[in-house]
Amino acid sequence: MPWDAQILQSAVERHRAGDLNSAARSYREILRTNPAHADALHLLGVACHQQGDHLAGIDFISRAIAQKPSSPAFHSNLGAACRAAGRLKDAADSFREALRLDPGHGDALFNLANTCRALGDLEGAADYYRQYLQRVPRSVEALVALAAVRQSRQQIPEALACLERVLEIEPDRADALNDLGSLLKSAGRLDEAADVFRRLIARKPHFAAAHHNLANIERSRRHYDIARHHYETALRL
Repeated sequence: MPWDAQILQSAVERHRAGDLNSAARSYREILRTNPAHADALHLLGVACHQQGDHLAGIDFISRAIAQKPSSPAFHSNLGAACRAAGRLKDAADSFREALRLDPGHGDALFNLANTCRALGDLEGAADYYRQYLQRVPRSVEALVALAAVRQSRQQIPEALACLERVLEIEPDRADALNDLGSLLKSAGRLDEAADVFRRLIARKPHFAAAHHNLANIERSRRHYDIARHHYETALRL
């Protein structure tokens, strides 16, 4: 095995173990001898991005793409670094290029959905979340995100269906229960909403938002003592 391949293999193992500094030093060692080493450039860029230096990550991964433009992983990771740097349009372009090269690239698809949502393209976000869920139907994160997009577009039945699916997979997921209660409340289904918030409080008694949301329902029903109890609990938490 060539010396640079040995160093790269060892560095990747340390990178996967979370030792980013050591891995980055090895990538730089390879680049001192071979500045055009695409994998070392890419992985150094990923390490920089993971350490919070997103601009350096963009620079190194872009240089890797110049050497190996047909790698979907390179474009997907460039998109992640651009998104973290706030360059959302560049991120979307990178994720789309990754998907052009590999239509089944799950990370690029999910991240493109998130980026479209951040850009305000809710229709595009919903479409990409749906595509991702066709590949990973039990992805709770994608279902929760799609529910939020559906709610933003006032597609309440569809949002409820997403959250109900989440709770089939993870019955105690607090954010999904809270979102479900809020959606039911907005649909005027107060009894069901109150039951959901009580269910959430029974499982997560320190979830302040659930106490606050239940208090709002009880106040609207003029159950002031119950509402006051939950408001005070939310404030204390």
